[in-house]
Amino acid sequence: MAAQKTITDMKTTIDTATETTAAGAAQAQKFLEDGAAQARVVVEQGVAQATKAAEGLFKAAEQAAAFSRGNLEALTKATQLWTV
Repeated sequence: MAAQKTITDMKTTIDTATETTAAGAAQAQKFLEDGAAQARVVVEQGVAQATKAAEGLFKAAEQAAAFSRGNLEALTKATQLWTV
């Protein structure tokens, strides 16, 4: 009888451990999926901000180049007028 009770207790313990492990695995899986989704959102926001910053930088560079080109043209004209 005692052996039968011990076997029953062992089965109960194994079943409880299996259920606990399954629940823990499910929680871990959900945590990983949620973390991945949050990371994806953060990366997308970072890329959007970087793109906006790059666009602003390129616009400023284009404006500086246009200004410099205008200065160079004015210098060329002044030099031509001075030498003539």
